[in-house]
Amino acid sequence: MSQESYLTAVKVFLAKRGEKFIGILREKKAYSNLVYQILSNRNRYILKLYINRERSNEFEILKYVNVPKIYEMKSGYRIEEFLRHEVPDFKRDIKLIATALAQFHNTDVPGIESFEDMLIKLVLENQTLKHNESITNVYNKLKYLLEDKSMDGLIHMDLQVGNMLKIDNLVRLIDFEYSCTGSIILDIANFFCETMTNYQHDSILLAERGFNVSHKKRFLEEYLKHNRDIAMNVEEMYARVEEMQSLSHFFWFLWGRKRVFMNDTTSDCFDYVTYSLNRLSFLECAHFGHDISKLREEILSLGSTSKTKDKSSKRSTRTKNIH
Repeated sequence: MSQESYLTAVKVFLAKRGEKFIGILREKKAYSNLVYQILSNRNRYILKLYINRERSNEFEILKYVNVPKIYEMKSGYRIEEFLRHEVPDFKRDIKLIATALAQFHNTDVPGIESFEDMLIKLVLENQTLKHNESITNVYNKLKYLLEDKSMDGLIHMDLQVGNMLKIDNLVRLIDFEYSCTGSIILDIANFFCETMTNYQHDSILLAERGFNVSHKKRFLEEYLKHNRDIAMNVEEMYARVEEMQSLSHFFWFLWGRKRVFMNDTTSDCFDYVTYSLNRLSFLECAHFGHDISKLREEILSLGSTSKTKDKSSKRSTRTKNIH
């Protein structure tokens, strides 16, 4: 569907509800989909256009976790409720986020894809775009982390601040595009990585922004209060989570590399090259050595090519405007 077709669908949706279309605003902070606010004469809604059309996991999860309310869902888009909310603060709202994540992990959603399958698919997609033996080498060094299935459950895998809503002193999780079954240890490790981000400001993870050891243990202590199925104390869980962070960095590096190769960049204000390099830097710290150096060189060369194309595109646009 073209953008005009989506706009027509929005107007039809509003007409059925007895509302008039006023306007539409692009959300700049969306990095995986195109997200818009729809304004009518009576209400506000969210329109999401799917970049990744494979959303069977998300559609299944929405049957069990209906926040926000979905008004219309088609193959290429959905229209959902706009919820007035505050943006949670990672450190100030540790208890609220830990509680929300524990409750999410305890939700039973049968028949959805596993993280292991999702990761293998991402590896294969990257290798199809351009084969790099270093990707296979890093995967082989990390796959032991996937062997223990004893702590598998529903995991979110994208707990950035934009996917959490603070409403009435509760945190609600939204946007389940990357949700799947997998290790809850991985999901917590992935969240700890996200605490190092500030996507409104830049495209990198900075350790000084994120949770320190004290924050992490406070989070785990609160989490364990709300997930009593875990037969592990805070110290044991902390050690497992720290080890699992490399898998999170590898997954999101592959996500960034794929987007750079496909020139599939949803957000004008997000630097996918810098993001991919930054994720690699954490794997470099984890002693993956030569393979990380080779992947870094590849991304740097892609970044140079991308900048050249951008300059050429801008010159072309200026020429068209002149004529």
